Amino acid sequence: MIKNFDYFVPVKVIFGAGRLEETGTYVSQYGKKALIVTTGPFFKEIGLVDRIIKILEKSGVESAHFGDVSPNPFTNQVDAGAQFGKEFGCDVLIGLGGGSAIDAAKGIAIAIGHNAPVWDYCPSGDPGDLTATIKTHPIIAITTTSGTGSRITPYAVIANPETKEKPGLGSDFT
Repeated sequence: MIKNFDYFVPVKVIFGAGRLEETGTYVSQYGKKALIVTTGPFFKEIGLVDRIIKILEKSGVESAHFGDVSPNPFTNQVDAGAQFGKEFGCDVLIGLGGGSAIDAAKGIAIAIGHNAPVWDYCPSGDPGDLTATIKTHPIIAITTTSGTGSRITPYAVIANPETKEKPGLGSDFT
């Protein structure tokens, strides 16, 4: 049975050549310790992560990189990212890349903010059907693809390798 829902998309899109240089200005409005989430080492290897770290430093934002996310992120990866982010003291997330990195950042933002496994916030999770609240950490999406549209929606898809489920999750705060 399909549940009734409302669709709310509180997104500000900043687009154009050279706009990456403004990242620190936007991130610093939400926090002073950013966790940059990517899928794998590619963006680190090509220097994009380091470039963003330098941009953030100019705005007084400390940052760390978490790249242990696969395409189609898993709950255990998101929870590991949340643990890494908590230990770092993260107060804002940056999803860098395509939909998988951005979805993982959304899941990490929920897990850190609510101090609970991300699966608890997936519709079929245990205890499940919890709704993310204002405790969710802010998320900045820096997209490098023109894929799923994750950068402009409040939803994410996170797979659970144990149950073999891949539900969506999201709220007005993701």
